[in-house]
Amino acid sequence: MFKPLELMGLLDDVRALRSAHWLPPIETVPEWVVYSLPDGMWLLSYMFAMEFIWNNDSKHIRLFFIWAMPVAIIAHEFCQLMGLASGTWDILDLTSYSIAIIIYLLTKKTIIMTQNMSLKLICSCIVAAVFVIGAASCATSKYQQALDKQLQQNGTSNSNQSPTNESPTSN
Repeated sequence: MFKPLELMGLLDDVRALRSAHWLPPIETVPEWVVYSLPDGMWLLSYMFAMEFIWNNDSKHIRLFFIWAMPVAIIAHEFCQLMGLASGTWDILDLTSYSIAIIIYLLTKKTIIMTQNMSLKLICSCIVAAVFVIGAASCATSKYQQALDKQLQQNGTSNSNQSPTNESPTSN
C-alpha cells in the first residue's frame, strides 16, 4: 500500500501524519472501529464509485457492477460462518456491510441523480475521503498485528511492513 506513496515522494509526509497525535491512541479505539468500520466504508465507497462510473450505461450493467461486491462479501461472510471459506465469521462485519448498503440506498437518489454539479463534486469528494479514511484505518498497527498473527498461523511471513518501521510486536 505504501510503495506508490514512496514512489511519489510522499512517504515522509505519511509518516509525519501517522506520528502526529491528533488521533487517539489505537488502544483506546473500539475494536469494531479498527476491524469492521473500514470494511463498511470500503463497501460504501465501492457502491458509489460504481454508481458514478456506470451511471450512463444500461440499467442491467450498472446494477451488476453496483451489487456484485455486496453480494460477494456477504456470501463470503456466511460461508465463513458455515466453515466453507477461510476467515472468521464476524457479526460486526456483517452489520458494517448492512449499514453501508442502507446508507447507499437512502442517499443514492439524492446524491447521484441530482443535476447540480457542485453537489456531485462535493459528494464525490466525500466518497473519496471515506475511501481514504477506510484505507488508513486498515493500516493501523493493531490491524498489522492481527495480520501478522494470521500469517504466522498459516506458515507464511509478511513482507508488507508498516511504513513507520515499527515491528508489530513492539507495541
